[in-house]
Parts: sequence; structure tokens; C-alpha cells
Amino acid sequence: MMRISGFLGIMVFSAAAFAAPVRFDVETGNGLHVLRPGEEEKLCLSAANDDAVERKGAIGYLVTDADGEVVFNETVPVELPANGVTRIALPKPEKFGPYYLRCQFEGEGGDLRKQPPLRFAYLEPAGPTPGRSEGFIFGISAHYDYPEYTRRERELMTQAAAWCGGKVVRTDARWALLQPSAGVWRFDYFDE
Repeated sequence: MMRISGFLGIMVFSAAAFAAPVRFDVETGNGLHVLRPGEEEKLCLSAANDDAVERKGAIGYLVTDADGEVVFNETVPVELPANGVTRIALPKPEKFGPYYLRCQFEGEGGDLRKQPPLRFAYLEPAGPTPGRSEGFIFGISAHYDYPEYTRRERELMTQAAAWCGGKVVRTDARWALLQPSAGVWRFDYFDE
């Protein structure tokens, strides 16, 4: 018979759960993050609280233009509902161009990690243009067949091409998608 001896320890362990970071997004009324003239009231910062408890604090945000000039800088008190989203209206930019939005939640369960800036553009899209093009046709080359693109991402790429005035989108034709096996042809992916 083998005899084993050792120590038995009893310990009280306590840990604090870290709150999930507040998720920020900039909303413009479309998935491209383009703010169009006449739709300025749609520009807002959304702050999502994925925790099961309400969080109180302040959201500080800084908006800069393409030259790095501060356009607006503000801190607003907020109460983020549990598992909810709070939207903060942002002022209309004074001129067309790209903008960068940096934001941070400070308060209960605040996340002090540096987050990448959000981006949006304020502009009048060049398209879509009506009717057929005569003569030169402006087109866009895209790679829709990459398997990591979702249907929604492909739709946004098509919308972006149209807003640039593009009439044609050229894409790759990956043979394995067209003919997945001998004698089997699939065009549905490209017919979307």
C-alpha cells in the first residue's frame, strides 16, 4: 500500500469583474458613414453598454478634420442603460471633407484603453447617375469573390461605387465559385 501525504489549503478568493468596454460608433443614416447635405440631423455618436447594469459617467469626444484641426470637443454626462444604446447628437460640420472622431467613456466601469478613431465624411455623392452612360463609362474594380466579405459588405461596396458615379463594377470570377465540381455550374453568387 502506498501512502500519500500533503497539505490541504482552504482559501477565500474574491475577484472583481471588469466591465465590458463601451462600444462607440458614428451614425450618419447609412452604412458608409457618409453624411449627405440635408441629412445633418442624422449625425450622432452611439454608445453601447453591453453590461447587465446601468453605467453612469461622461463621454468625452473630439472631432478633427483632415488637417487635424479640432472641429468640436465636448464632454457630456450620460447614463448608459443596461444592454442598451445611447445616442448623442453631433453638430453639423461647417465644410465638406473627412472627419475623425475620438471618444472615451469616463465613469463607473470606464475603459481607459485607447480606442481607434471613428471616421465619417460630409459630402455630396457624385452618383448614382440616372440612365445609361454614353461614351466613356466610369467603373470600379472590386474583389467581391473574397470569401471573407459578407453579403452586407458587398452591398456597401456597390453603394460606394454608385455614390462615386460608377456605372459598372468589375470583379474577379473565381473558378471554384462558378464550377464547384465537375459538371456543376453556379452563377447565383454573381447574380446577387
